[in-house]
Amino acid sequence: MDENLFISDKTFGSYVLDTAKLIYRNEDGSFTTSDLVEEWFPLQIGKIFKGELNMEVQFFSISFDLEESFIFKREIIDLNHLCILFSLRLTNDSFEFSDNLARFFNCKSDEELRITFIKFTTAEVRLRKLSQFILSTALVITYLILLCWRHRQEWAKIISNSKEWLILEIDDIELRDELYGACEKFIIERFQINKYEDEEQQNSLVTCKKRVIITRKSVTTRTVSHILKYQTQTGSIPLDNKTAEYFRFESIEEFTTELQIHFHSEKFLRYVALDYRKDWFKVFDNASEYLRVQCNDDSKLEQQILASARKFIIKRHKVESSSIEDDHSFASAVENKQKAIDHEKSEEKRSQLIVKNKRKASYIEENHSVDVGSIKRYLSHCNEDGSFIFSEDVVKLLNFENIKSFETSIQSHFVSE
Repeated sequence: MDENLFISDKTFGSYVLDTAKLIYRNEDGSFTTSDLVEEWFPLQIGKIFKGELNMEVQFFSISFDLEESFIFKREIIDLNHLCILFSLRLTNDSFEFSDNLARFFNCKSDEELRITFIKFTTAEVRLRKLSQFILSTALVITYLILLCWRHRQEWAKIISNSKEWLILEIDDIELRDELYGACEKFIIERFQINKYEDEEQQNSLVTCKKRVIITRKSVTTRTVSHILKYQTQTGSIPLDNKTAEYFRFESIEEFTTELQIHFHSEKFLRYVALDYRKDWFKVFDNASEYLRVQCNDDSKLEQQILASARKFIIKRHKVESSSIEDDHSFASAVENKQKAIDHEKSEEKRSQLIVKNKRKASYIEENHSVDVGSIKRYLSHCNEDGSFIFSEDVVKLLNFENIKSFETSIQSHFVSE
């Protein structure tokens, strides 16, 4: 097998992989999974040697030749099974219902899997309207998290593309979480899963997130997307049952009782979701501006509200000291950014005024020729005290059409200075 290695869209060299070391055909025509091979492969462009590439290579057969009595369980799924599952992925990174996919769910056919899952989601009317590709892709993603967690290094990157595909297909965050939640319940019940392998796996599941208070370690881009969805056009985030649930309270009453005062969600974004600031920074700016307006530019009142929010978030979401230090750096950067923005706005206004004034001024010739005659004519307008007569003749000698254009240009100059 001859392959090329590209770095920044430039060929770095070719390497040759001898597949004879990996692929072995059995007498019955099947192929055996090879041992793991680690080698250094020379990289060349023509006769020029560019270096060596170190790779670990292993061959897995994706032929589905499991016995009919074989039952998939979390304890027995191995890399060979994963390779078979990955081979079912379509070119757009989605999955579709098939007999082979059904076998992973211990169903005899794709029809059995579809009917079983759809019956399980009877109460969720919105889910039944989703396409078969969306349902099957969500099932596979959840299947990997629940049953193949110990192999996550093998599938994490591959399945992330499928997650992205699903996000594009379902823009509604709540509907997407509703789908994942149904898949989780279906798989947990079907495979009789009664405990999670670790906390990280638990935090990866939608149904668990509704019961676990979010910390910076467990926050994800999905977490951030949820809270940003609640923001109104004014920049505020309303206090209702949905936002109360987001902060893991049963109701608005419970939320307000513990909080005592209304606070702004920007502290949550800064202390808990700081790692995802590229996703929320614009919203953070809008929210901060909204709070300033509501406080009537009373900076003392604004700081009191934010201080209360800070204490609440640190306690509620178990914010570590390192996160607080990171937030100090972030706050400093925001302050410097605001100063830069204010300066930029000021400069922009000055520039606009200069341009406006320059448009009023009408120059005869930018690079006019100066000679002895023009100098003498100009000096003839000088008074005995050293001042010059301000007249149409003088301004024309200075290369202006008239007095008005001269005044406009002078005004523009002093503004720019």
